[in-house]
Amino acid sequence: NCDGPRGYPTPGLRASVYIGDPRGSGIQDHASLEILTTEGWAFSARIWHDREATVLERLITSPKTPIQPLPLAPSSSPTTKDQREARHALDVYTRRFIHAPRHHRAVTDLSHRYAAYPGTVRLVKRWIASHWLLGIHITEEAVEIICARPFVGASTMLPETAASVPRSKERGFALVLEFLKEWKPEDPLFVPMYEDSGSLTKPSVVAVSSKSGVWTISTSQDKSGRMWTSSGPDAVAAHRLRALAEEACKILQAADADPYDVKRLFSHATDDYDVLIELHPAVLPRYHQNVDADPAAMYSDTLKFFFDIYGGHRIGAIWLPSVSGARPFRTLGGFSSMPTPKEEKKKGKEKGTVVLNQQSVLDEIERLGTGFIKKIILRGQS
Repeated sequence: NCDGPRGYPTPGLRASVYIGDPRGSGIQDHASLEILTTEGWAFSARIWHDREATVLERLITSPKTPIQPLPLAPSSSPTTKDQREARHALDVYTRRFIHAPRHHRAVTDLSHRYAAYPGTVRLVKRWIASHWLLGIHITEEAVEIICARPFVGASTMLPETAASVPRSKERGFALVLEFLKEWKPEDPLFVPMYEDSGSLTKPSVVAVSSKSGVWTISTSQDKSGRMWTSSGPDAVAAHRLRALAEEACKILQAADADPYDVKRLFSHATDDYDVLIELHPAVLPRYHQNVDADPAAMYSDTLKFFFDIYGGHRIGAIWLPSVSGARPFRTLGGFSSMPTPKEEKKKGKEKGTVVLNQQSVLDEIERLGTGFIKKIILRGQS
């Protein structure tokens, strides 16, 4: 029986999944086959079964429908947690097997139609990654859609008739930076990257609110505009990117006088971070991308991290505003706390309050990163 939401009843496969990712959901499909070629290429193969979407939808919409238990399943009836996991699993399924292949075909088509498009995408991705925003805050698919805008336009304008279509990757890169400088995060964006040259229909774009992502990037295949932006960037990352784009445009304008100054585009300033973690460059192989453990998630309720997914030996972090200031003590508060210092108690009349124990958090991070972390710099200290 493979008609249950918890996968196929294969004990060996299930055991391997739990060993590889003990924190993972019992409903979401975590199994994959990694293929490494002698030339150095790596592929991750997954099984696409259309019945999976039907089972997940049934679990979400009909929570009281009995599910046939598997031999290793701890319970035969779905719970509220199961429904949340099923909803997340369905989102992953839709993104992975429906939208991702469709998006890849569209990007491939644009690469054949516009010779400057692939180079523009690579430059923009490298620029965003050098400022520690790509991947963890902004998805690569969202960047690819934004980069398509100078080539296909943002409305019903035919790209072949537009004189501003970039003919080089440098021009495309500059146009993307100019757009990011002016684009307000709350304004929805439509990019007709799936339309052919004869399409003149402009669908309506509706901004959708989200606690995580503030961008709404819509296409004809994703009218909600949330497929690649539902989890980010948030308001902090979006405004940071806009400020970076504004500075980058200034550097490009001054590049005529000093062409070598363009390197400053990819130099990331770290003065704005509350915490800076410096790593040992000698022990930073990219093999860490195969490890399922996510230490940063342990401090997601305290710190927001920024880093370059393509390399680098530094990690920046800022304290979340939600944990700043004193608050009444309660068990399971969600962050490392300590009694409010006497100096701050004198300012207020409340008693029994706690504040974030910043030093304790940094000590834990340093202990977890033993052998990798060279030093941790707290703002105002060295």
